[in-house]
Amino acid sequence: MRQVNLEEIRKKAEDVLKAYVLLPESISKKNGCMGGYLTVKNADGGTIEAIYRIGFVPYQKDEEKCLVASLEVANQLFETRKTEIKKLTSWNNKNETRKYVGTAVFFDTCDAYERHILSFAGLPELANEACMFILKALMSQSKETTALVASTIKHLVYFENTERPGQEIFNALAEYFEIKM
Repeated sequence: MRQVNLEEIRKKAEDVLKAYVLLPESISKKNGCMGGYLTVKNADGGTIEAIYRIGFVPYQKDEEKCLVASLEVANQLFETRKTEIKKLTSWNNKNETRKYVGTAVFFDTCDAYERHILSFAGLPELANEACMFILKALMSQSKETTALVASTIKHLVYFENTERPGQEIFNALAEYFEIKM
């Protein structure tokens, strides 16, 4: 099994965030949110392998909340997957009453990577989701796998059941990175 290159994950996460920040406000709904924390957790052993500050978080108190939220959702998905092995995202574990909720996705492509959980907090919630799914697609090593991941993600129930921002953000980022679905 091939080890994930943590530096590659960080760089691609920065690329995704830069692309998100470039989106028009009408699509991104970013309201000044331009960064947060990315956590990389081993999905088998549960160890935190890396935590990165990605982009700009304007206030120290927000920075701390983003860090805590990123760690929490990674841990929640890890614990949930112990009993629900097919669980791929933290979407159903949301606590919408908190400003910094974060999102986590299970990362295990057909490319024989180690299994990881990638989590991020700092952007509006649906943007966190869309950005993490785009990062997951970009981490795939083949165009076929990338297209399969992106196509699967595009049709997830929670993007289809939202008013529109999550799907719109996802589609705009997929187009930016030329991900074919």
